[in-house]
Amino acid sequence: MIKLLALDLDGTLLYPKRKLTIMIHKNTKFLRSFVKNGGKVILVSGRNPMMQSKVEKKIGMKVPFLGCNGSFLMENGEVVEGSPIPNELGLELYLKMRKKFGILTWLLLDSTNEMHMVFHNVNKLTMFAVKMVNRLSMRYKEHITYGEKEFLKALKEKTYYKLMPVFGIDKKAKERALQALLAVNDLYSDKLFVCNSNNALEISALGKNKGVALLKYCKDNGFKNDEVIVAGDSGNDIFMFQKFENSFAMANAPAYVKENAKYVVKRVYEIEKYIRKLENS
Repeated sequence: MIKLLALDLDGTLLYPKRKLTIMIHKNTKFLRSFVKNGGKVILVSGRNPMMQSKVEKKIGMKVPFLGCNGSFLMENGEVVEGSPIPNELGLELYLKMRKKFGILTWLLLDSTNEMHMVFHNVNKLTMFAVKMVNRLSMRYKEHITYGEKEFLKALKEKTYYKLMPVFGIDKKAKERALQALLAVNDLYSDKLFVCNSNNALEISALGKNKGVALLKYCKDNGFKNDEVIVAGDSGNDIFMFQKFENSFAMANAPAYVKENAKYVVKRVYEIEKYIRKLENS
């Protein structure tokens, strides 16, 4: 019997994106029905908690949240477990790598709804365009603090869980990201965990990824492996696919992600028919 749905957000539960309603109605209906029938939902995302509260409001219930790729667990608005990046280590990494490999921007995420962003190798017109796109994102609008002064202050003083250098959207961005991945791992493979996310890197505390965090959550809360369904669309979701047998990749995911999942679906609500099949087999 399936007792737990572990769902990624962007590209998965929130796909296709709905700027006004957050997610499609069929996904909302599916989650409500699953919980009504005794199941539980946990959100597992690379994000900070900003979208968690919006999803909770949409489906009408509180759900636990594994944020920043499993670096912290939030329940009822409180962080109950967390593995932040050590401040000195994060600062050292940023100062060494900040303008290398054509990095266009750095993001810093903590357990609040705010994120920090700093631009490099970017002209003023591009910076303006990025800010305008965010302002027009409606319910997906991020709460962003811009500027290197504030970014450095956050690196030194805040408790944060994820650093994310972004390399652009051009064809060579993925190549630059891969080169940077190798460089960061050469320096910090024994100190930090680094995941390639197409045109960006996702950097967290050592040993922290979605699969490890979800596995611990399941052990702590009495969920067996075959009672869990995981779903995602990105490279960071492969770590869940590797830990749980009932794995679902989204059809919109890159080929290498789909290759690591047992099933492929176009929308999250389609998982419901697989649940019936699994429970009747």
